[in-house]
Amino acid sequence: MSKQSEIYISVDIEASGPISGEYSMLSIGSCVAGQTTQSFYAELKPLNDHFEEKAIKVTGLSMKDLKEKYNSCLIPGLLKC
Repeated sequence: MSKQSEIYISVDIEASGPISGEYSMLSIGSCVAGQTTQSFYAELKPLNDHFEEKAIKVTGLSMKDLKEKYNSCLIPGLLKC
């Protein structure tokens, strides 16, 4: 029987506030531990205008910029709203 090696993946999200459903996920990123070239990052269009100033400050993102950037709700190759 062959021995399988373990792979650890780190995932992080940034949100506009502390409560899912009431606030929006703004970005998601992940990488394989020890192999930072194997990574993923995406910014998302906010679902609503709810945000907490403290949360936005931590993310370094702008609700206005995200809304404008993803106004069409189109993610090339993935989905179209």
